[in-house]
Amino acid sequence: ENKVNVDKAIVSGVVSVPEISKELLGKINRDFPELMVSVNGVILCTITYYDWNGKVLHTLTVEQGQDAPDIVADNTIDMPRREDTLDYKYTYKGWSDDLTNIQRSKAFVAMYNTFYGVRFYNEDVLLYNTYVEYGAAIDDPIGIIAVPTKESTVSHDYAFERWDNDLTLITEV
Repeated sequence: ENKVNVDKAIVSGVVSVPEISKELLGKINRDFPELMVSVNGVILCTITYYDWNGKVLHTLTVEQGQDAPDIVADNTIDMPRREDTLDYKYTYKGWSDDLTNIQRSKAFVAMYNTFYGVRFYNEDVLLYNTYVEYGAAIDDPIGIIAVPTKESTVSHDYAFERWDNDLTLITEV
């Protein structure tokens, strides 16, 4: 009507119906997120839980004003997991938003703590590998590992002085 081409029409307001299937309610909420569906005077909201990569973990319906359940805490689904890499480790920490007092259809995304890989080398030899949360400090591993050494030459003696990077604020791998 406004002579502007759009990929998806924006429809808002409340549509009242005597009954609706879960599938149709989900489709309406997905295709028209601004449109509220009232079934016999009760507004129903579709809740979709996603993993970090966009994979749908679970979908359910709650009445407007209700809390969305924590589907991990109530064992509806297994705890979401994100695959670790050599440089990063992940632990599930909760959902992207507050689960209380749902007023409209909503999506929640699993959130993860990220731990950065920290490696200690002597020349090209890996001595110690650990993980620490972004921005945290790490303890010097001397004591867990031996003091790094380097063989003396005719003209030089070598003694370990310190690591080449700061251990008090880890912000990169």
